[in-house]
Amino acid sequence: MALVDMTPTGFVAWRAIASSPEVAEDAWEMKRLWVRPGGRGLGLGRALTGAVLDRAVAANSKAVYLDTAPASMANAYQMYLDMGFTPCAPYNDNPVEGLAYLVRFL
Repeated sequence: MALVDMTPTGFVAWRAIASSPEVAEDAWEMKRLWVRPGGRGLGLGRALTGAVLDRAVAANSKAVYLDTAPASMANAYQMYLDMGFTPCAPYNDNPVEGLAYLVRFL
């Protein structure tokens, strides 16, 4: 969780995911990165994503996967690319149309 002036302003969740033809062994999935509108532009999304990546490395995870909607979350999508995530094949059965699937190998 990210705090601004002691107010919860952003959060992120992650979980281990099972390996498959689309998913590396010892991988995590990052979910639900969100920053309140008043906290956007402060680098909280980057800090929260970086914290997940740091924890994944410390846990000997081999990759972190995520899905995002570039049309409605263009800034987040670009941030992920800037942080070294690259496009990958869909790794889940998310029914939302227009998603981009990304991975960062660690």
